[in-house]
Amino acid sequence: MIISKPKTGTLFAVGVFLILAYGASGYMLYQVVQNQSFVTYQMFLLPLTLGIALGVTIKMIIDYKTIIVQKDRVDVKFLLPIHKRFYLKNLDFWQETKIKTFSSTYKELTMRFERRKAVKLSSQENSNYERIQRYLKKKYPRKEQKQA
Repeated sequence: MIISKPKTGTLFAVGVFLILAYGASGYMLYQVVQNQSFVTYQMFLLPLTLGIALGVTIKMIIDYKTIIVQKDRVDVKFLLPIHKRFYLKNLDFWQETKIKTFSSTYKELTMRFERRKAVKLSSQENSNYERIQRYLKKKYPRKEQKQA
């Protein structure tokens, strides 16, 4: 059994960003409530900062997933009480996409199942990426789709 979760560093960085964004929004809201005169930049920055913070929070809640690869299936557990199970016998193909960046290579693994359902994980954001990639390469080499 291989368990892949979001890396602690990724969650820490997003958490620090959210603390700063909500803190700045709270401070600006406090300034607007305390002062009867409105400053134009605060009225522009407050909804912008709060909107970005809420958007990132919602994205993290939706995208946080634990991927469990077992003998014949892939279980995906989300932060919300949602659980999806995919059987590897229904695997249409899997593909590893590599994108060269300035300092390293970004790798993303996509497993596509029947009815166009897909499970994606990346090497920078998920733990045990290499183990899942090696497992698929060993057990399902014919289903690998090469990158164009």
